[in-house]
Amino acid sequence: MKLRGLATAFVIGLGVAIAQPCMLLLGAERYPAQTPAKAKMSLQDVWLQILNSRDDLEMTIAKKRLGMVEIYGFRIAGLANELSTLSTNLPPEKMETLKQHVQKVQQLGSDLDKTGDSNDLPGTKANVKRLDEVLGSIRLLYPEGTLPDRPSEKVPEKSPTGNSR
Repeated sequence: MKLRGLATAFVIGLGVAIAQPCMLLLGAERYPAQTPAKAKMSLQDVWLQILNSRDDLEMTIAKKRLGMVEIYGFRIAGLANELSTLSTNLPPEKMETLKQHVQKVQQLGSDLDKTGDSNDLPGTKANVKRLDEVLGSIRLLYPEGTLPDRPSEKVPEKSPTGNSR
């Protein structure tokens, strides 16, 4: 009986020891952990996570790890789906357009999975280009300043003395 408990503890510990570095490899530190009750995120939080996932997708392609592009494609698709829920202030015609764009993002997530799994670099890059176009169209649905810029595009604020903060 004790042996079974020790074996179970060993297997669980081994799983945690293996999973943590894998999550770091996949960029999990960039994405807040979700509780089982699913923490409420703002529209801006969701958009930043979409941008982070898009950057990770680009890095994955640059490293020619096409078998992993589905992770980011499906993550972006899931996050895009959240935009509809959080965009209740959009006018009805823009909301309908958003829903159509979200469907395109869902399809592109599946397309990225297929091209990545078949190791089709040109097809994967073409799907990413289409994804960028759809994400750009989604961004245009919102009033300027509603969705944050890419964190890397932000210029550091200057203090009155001229030094960066």
